[in-house]
Amino acid sequence: MKNLVVFVLYILVVHSYNEEYQLQQNNENAIGMGETGISRVENTVQALETKLAELDELERKVLIAIDIDMNNDKMKLGGNKADSAMSIQKIKEEKEQLEKLKDIRPRLKHKMREVIKVLPKREQYRLIRRMDLRHRFNLGTEMDTS
Repeated sequence: MKNLVVFVLYILVVHSYNEEYQLQQNNENAIGMGETGISRVENTVQALETKLAELDELERKVLIAIDIDMNNDKMKLGGNKADSAMSIQKIKEEKEQLEKLKDIRPRLKHKMREVIKVLPKREQYRLIRRMDLRHRFNLGTEMDTS
């Protein structure tokens, strides 16, 4: 489980930096923001949304693993100290993995906001509604509605 989390974190971070570079290149080329510019933004936002969904799923799995380990630890109250120390260490490692996942989420959401901000306001709202990203944004307070 630990290797899987580390591998997925590595892929998410490396891929997001690659997309950031590609987005900068695309923004330099798409000055007019015609249909190709909107579709590029949509594709980039879709990729980021997919990563965030994978991150949510991975976080859920880590939380379930922590819960199972804590329940198993409660079952072994009369166990020896070595087993107790091992289970405490395992729970600590899983919590560290969870913190790493929670550190990545704001960066991905910030990147998604940056990509969407390239579009005019009306297109931003259309894209958010069309791609059903309203759960990622609080349109009343988070984005400027003027």
